[in-house]
Parts: sequence; C-alpha cells; structure tokens
Amino acid sequence: MCPAAAKTLGSDISLLSKLCRTTTHLANKAYAADSEAASVLHAMAVLQVFQAKLLQMVEGRALTPNVVNDLRAAMDFVLMAMKHAAHAIGKA
Repeated sequence: MCPAAAKTLGSDISLLSKLCRTTTHLANKAYAADSEAASVLHAMAVLQVFQAKLLQMVEGRALTPNVVNDLRAAMDFVLMAMKHAAHAIGKA
C-alpha cells in the first residue's frame, strides 16, 4: 500500500506494496543521478573558467610547459567528470 493510501485507511505505512517500493527506489536512483550530474556540471563550469583564465593570461605569448600541463590537467578532469556523469546517468 502506498503511504497516501495507508494514511487514509489508518494502517501502518511501513507495509508498502512491492510496486510502491520499486517506484520509490527508482525515484531515489533518479534523484541521485541528477544530483551527481549537477555536481559534474558545476565542476566542469569551474574548470572552464580556469582554462579561460589560463588562456587569457598567455594571450599573445608563447605557451610555457607549466601552462600546457595545467591545461592538460584541467582537460583530464573535465573528461573524467564527463565519464562519471555518464556512468551516474546510466545507473539511474
């Protein structure tokens, strides 16, 4: 029995039907995947700002090995975050 129906019938809401438990479980998984995807999008936005600042800093100058390494590390983090987001969405 779903919680709303249990309250109207005065029964214990801990006795949920299998359908209601499954629906709740799937909804929880969807919320968790959405939360992870939102976190990844935020991280990607922060990394894009970092990359833009680095590129703006070296505009008109030659790229130094340190700047190239920083850009490479930022891109690695973006790719890792995208992989994590795809995995989280796939689990939902």
